[in-house]
Amino acid sequence: MSPDDNCQLCDLAERFRHDAAPRPRARTTGSCGARRPLVDRPGTAWLVLAAAIGGLATGIALAHGLLIAGGLMLAGLSGEYFDPGTAPTHGRADRGAE
Repeated sequence: MSPDDNCQLCDLAERFRHDAAPRPRARTTGSCGARRPLVDRPGTAWLVLAAAIGGLATGIALAHGLLIAGGLMLAGLSGEYFDPGTAPTHGRADRGAE
């Protein structure tokens, strides 16, 4: 690599470092306060499960692989919504008890 390329890569890395810096959360302006996260709403889990069953059944009836795959994908997603033990880590590795 030429020194000019190295300089451009350093500038790009600095920009990414600046963009990846944590930002303060925005406050809600509504009068009802903050809403619960999507995964904490049981109605969403049931809706995704119903869509998964419908898509899977339609895919099997029509022998259409893309609908079957979509139904299976939604079934897995609904399983994640129903599991109360999963907490989003936002890319952080568990370090155990410190």
